Amino acid sequence: MQKLISRKYLDKYLLLYFRAFPGDFETFFRMIYLGFDKDTLYDTSPSYIFSYNPWSSFHPIQKKVDSEEELPKEKVSRKNRKYFNEFSKKYKGEFEEYKRELTPYTIPLEPVHKRMYDILYEVQKVVPDSIYYDKMLSLGIGGFWDADDIGFIKVHSMVLLYEDLELAVNILDKKTDDEIASFWFFLYDGPHPKNYQEAYNKTYEQLQALNPRVAALMKKAYAHLLAQEHCPGH
Repeated sequence: MQKLISRKYLDKYLLLYFRAFPGDFETFFRMIYLGFDKDTLYDTSPSYIFSYNPWSSFHPIQKKVDSEEELPKEKVSRKNRKYFNEFSKKYKGEFEEYKRELTPYTIPLEPVHKRMYDILYEVQKVVPDSIYYDKMLSLGIGGFWDADDIGFIKVHSMVLLYEDLELAVNILDKKTDDEIASFWFFLYDGPHPKNYQEAYNKTYEQLQALNPRVAALMKKAYAHLLAQEHCPGH
């Protein structure tokens, strides 16, 4: 049996992974959608229209195409492609063995347009909380609801708030009003914003005591969502 890599070596990999992980919503969106080119998302069967985050400057246009051949081609530089290929060949065997130690999490060995979030809970263990929270919460700024990868980031952000609301608020308080409002829009956006009412009420009560400014911006964003007639996913 192949010898497992050391925990020290794995921690180094996790830190490199965190460094490479996107730090803003638009970059994350462009990374997970192969059919996105410039400001337009091409799809053969778009299922719903994305929400319009009024505090964001990122509003992708959706366009239906008749076949996959019409989708934009994946753009990966030769340098990055060479790096990805060499990395996979060099370390794949070692990380495959180490997966047993990470169950149920897995290490993504093909980092181009694959699910990348399974490992984040392991990454969180080796990154200082303030740095981890800042990057993860920043992913929601200017964002909107979507399923799968983006949906996970939304849920992950909710978990971070639950685990340490005071730290999250201290980080958000350093952002502009528009950035904070756009984060709360992202957090409560979805097919049924009203379903978050109970969680919203509890968080709002806590926020009023911690930071009235952040609380007021959350109230503003959530009220905007509740006033919308059409929600994503319908």
